[in-house]
Amino acid sequence: MPSREAPNLRVSSFNLFTIYENRIKMKIAPMKTFPMKTTILGFAMTAAFTGCGDDGDNPVNADASVAVDATVAVDAAATKNVSINFAAMVGADAFACSENGAAKSYTNLGSADSTASFKDFRFYVSNVRLIDANSNEVAVTLDQTNFQFEDVVLLDLEDGTGGCVDLGNTPMNTSVVGQVPAGTYTGLAFDLAVPFDKNHLEASSVSTPPPLNIMGLFWNWQIGHKYGRVDLVVDGAAGWNVHLGSTGCVSNGTAEAPMVTCGKPNVAKIAISNFDPDSDTVAIDIAALLVDSDLTANAGGPPGCQSFPLDVDDCTPMYPNLGLSFETGECVDNCVGQTMFKKMN
Repeated sequence: MPSREAPNLRVSSFNLFTIYENRIKMKIAPMKTFPMKTTILGFAMTAAFTGCGDDGDNPVNADASVAVDATVAVDAAATKNVSINFAAMVGADAFACSENGAAKSYTNLGSADSTASFKDFRFYVSNVRLIDANSNEVAVTLDQTNFQFEDVVLLDLEDGTGGCVDLGNTPMNTSVVGQVPAGTYTGLAFDLAVPFDKNHLEASSVSTPPPLNIMGLFWNWQIGHKYGRVDLVVDGAAGWNVHLGSTGCVSNGTAEAPMVTCGKPNVAKIAISNFDPDSDTVAIDIAALLVDSDLTANAGGPPGCQSFPLDVDDCTPMYPNLGLSFETGECVDNCVGQTMFKKMN
């Protein structure tokens, strides 16, 4: 059985202080409109050793790690807890890695109506906001967990079974959890991305916290993280992969992070209206993303769309379904044309 990666918090003394300091900034800093009283109750640390699946893209990483849990008490009158739920979908069908102990197959995918199973299904989202009745965007202050760090969340929608046994892992995360000022909210917005200030953190470094320490979701220092990874096994074809991330990143080499934003950020900005975070769910529909892509063919570069220039013929039909232009790496009309994320019916 291959070892599997799982988000683990590996913390140096400096990193522990930084997390503590960040929580102070995030939870205690006074707000002009919505004052928040916070009390840090404590840190609890446990040590663990973990490994990552090794498939070439996902090298072994078995560093000692320390889990940190910070409990924060907030003024309930000023804030409320939110849990924004996501569901992985393949068209009208719920996504699963396995069925009856084997890889689950889905039909009528892409422009060639292909049959395929999945090996991976994970995305990073960040800058999560709720939208109130007056169209004001209000940032969600995220709980800090092994799936959430500062303003970044890993949505891990695979369970490491069936077709996902080699690339995936058992722990899953299908929600964004945090606090917002008390009130009524009618919309949701977020970025499908890792912010630039965190995107180029070295995933294998002992100082990089989860969920940014997963080698299977990282290229190198220069390019940074994969904002999304969906790997498919296609009947009658070699396979088709979606690896989203920034390109056109300039530095002195692959082992050095860029100092300025990458030429093509490829950040999809998602907005969902008429969304009640207390009762609605966000559907992530991979069939909608791939509807214009021929999964039986590879037009150039690695199989599928992996965001790089050689993938122009594979990525160009797919990018509009994220609201993006492959040519510029920017949103078209604020990404309003994206069809992958929607309120679940």
